[in-house]
Amino acid sequence: MKKAVVLILTIVFFLYVVLASQHIQGVPPQDIALYSGTTFACKDGTATLSIDTINDDFCDCKDGSDEPGTSACNNGKFYCVNSGHIPQVIFSSHVNDGICDCCDGSDEYLYGNCQNVCKASWEQSTVLIRAELQEIQIGIDFTTQQQQKYESDVIQKKQELLVKEDKRNTLTSKIDELNSKKEIIQSLLESKTKELKESLLLTIEPEVQQQYEKKQQEILEQQQQQQQEQEQQEQEQQQQESQTEENTGTEYEHGHEEHMEDVDYSSERGEENIESVESVTPDESEEDKQKRIEEEQKESIRNEILDQKVEHDEQIIFVRGELTKIDEEVNNLNRDRSDLETVISELKRFIEFDFGDRGRYSYMDGASYTYTAPDYTYTLNPFKEVTQGHTRVGSWNSWEPDYMTMKYDNGERCWNGPDRSISVTFTCGKETQILEVKEPSKCLYSMLLKTPGACKQQRLNELMSTLNSNN
Repeated sequence: MKKAVVLILTIVFFLYVVLASQHIQGVPPQDIALYSGTTFACKDGTATLSIDTINDDFCDCKDGSDEPGTSACNNGKFYCVNSGHIPQVIFSSHVNDGICDCCDGSDEYLYGNCQNVCKASWEQSTVLIRAELQEIQIGIDFTTQQQQKYESDVIQKKQELLVKEDKRNTLTSKIDELNSKKEIIQSLLESKTKELKESLLLTIEPEVQQQYEKKQQEILEQQQQQQQEQEQQEQEQQQQESQTEENTGTEYEHGHEEHMEDVDYSSERGEENIESVESVTPDESEEDKQKRIEEEQKESIRNEILDQKVEHDEQIIFVRGELTKIDEEVNNLNRDRSDLETVISELKRFIEFDFGDRGRYSYMDGASYTYTAPDYTYTLNPFKEVTQGHTRVGSWNSWEPDYMTMKYDNGERCWNGPDRSISVTFTCGKETQILEVKEPSKCLYSMLLKTPGACKQQRLNELMSTLNSNN
């Protein structure tokens, strides 16, 4: 009996709520209870009203919650039931304005001029929803495969990194070993060269003297030739002067004598200057000076001879050949090590880089995408840079927290503006493609990129729920 009473009361309350809400247009199901009593409290808590004031075409609540079914409040909201389609919320200001906004026509209840097109509209929407579902599923499947590939690649690259680092360390040890060997051989070469020169000193003096005398003879011949040339020039000059005297007479002779006196005077002063220079070293006699010069010249010749004989010594040639071989081997090993360092650096970058959840976007690493606008061609090199023709718009900086936007900054500076920068926002798509590039403000760009990695399970679930709820 008690259970029957409770059931009857529940049914009565439900019927009351339904009947009470029938005249209240635009209220979502979850809010019907708020409009079912004798009073109504504004949702923002600013006032409590009589239930009779609901939808009386006068805005009492600041948030417009008392007029869900009229256009009295410019900030009110009207709920379209849209049976057989997706429920919809529109601004209350659109209610009874003569325009059909809800597919069931409920927003124009005063005029009744709108047909219920929800079924036909839903059939069209279903086609679009199913197409989006298919694209999302393709993107999710692709991303799942790429995440598995990324995890496998990371394991493989970590193993490869260990091998490369071990090989690099082996090369470094080999280079150090060769350099140590080179130092030892270089020291032995210097010692051997010194010993060889000392042993040759006693045997090369006749050759030194011979070359010295030869050079002295060459110097003498050169001086004699210069003297002959000078005498010939003086003779030619005297002939020219004699010819000139015959033509100009005694007036020229007088002038010429004055000129010769000046020349003689300057010559005498030149001799005085020479004596003055020689007197700078009074402690060295002319004989000592000549001996010193001779010895310096012989020492130079002696060193040349020793160097030539060392250059042709078979042992020296062999040792230097060994040093050359070591240098060539070290150079080759350094090149190999440099190549390994490049590979190691790239392996570490891939392993440590943040490509999103489980490497969600790793498939874009090393790829390049272009977008041709009317004025420029934009190129996106993910995780590196974005360019506008030959101009760098930005270099990789970071992710937004949701991993749906990449930030690139520190681009080339604009004329009378800031450094260029760009945000690349993702949207779901079964292939990666730049959809648009905009410049909302000077030198600050935005790019929309559709890509499989942006397809999320949450969106798939939402669409599936919408599709199932209307079937």
